[in-house]
Amino acid sequence: MTRHLQHCRICRHEACADIERAFLNGASPREIEAVWKFASYRAIYRHAHARGLFLTRAEKFHGRIANTVAAAARIIEKVDSARVTGRDVLAAVRISMKINALEEKDRLTARSQK
Repeated sequence: MTRHLQHCRICRHEACADIERAFLNGASPREIEAVWKFASYRAIYRHAHARGLFLTRAEKFHGRIANTVAAAARIIEKVDSARVTGRDVLAAVRISMKINALEEKDRLTARSQK
């Protein structure tokens, strides 16, 4: 970590906290590169790996997924009593399936990075 701190342009950047916040909120390294005028998006990847930001970002993403899946599940559960169309139910099921697939993919990616 000491070597990283000595050489990392992001750690020494005056907007380091803002850059990390943008990354944690889902901005891609290329977007960050463009906004803060870095020479290469690779520096953002190196910084994020060194600081453990990928794991924090994944945990934040999982929380959002869980909330969305729960909302879709509530719609599906109320299919008998709610005034929804078959189209609404199928849309909720599709969303739930897509989110579950994304969550599984993200879980596998997180395991491979350890």
